[in-house]
Amino acid sequence: MVVEDNGGAIDDDEPDEFDPEAYLESFYKTASEDTAMQIVLFFLPGILYRLPSTIRTVLDLGA
Repeated sequence: MVVEDNGGAIDDDEPDEFDPEAYLESFYKTASEDTAMQIVLFFLPGILYRLPSTIRTVLDLGA
């Protein structure tokens, strides 16, 4: 719901305060809770094994 206040719009659906603890808890899950991380951890060793030996380093773009 949007409410007009002094000519500006205020969105009542947004929380009033930011909870950093809740944000960090949801963002930094353990690997057992995060399906995407489970997939990465499962396939990464095989992917690295199949890289040509001329490639000496790998850049982790998700870090």
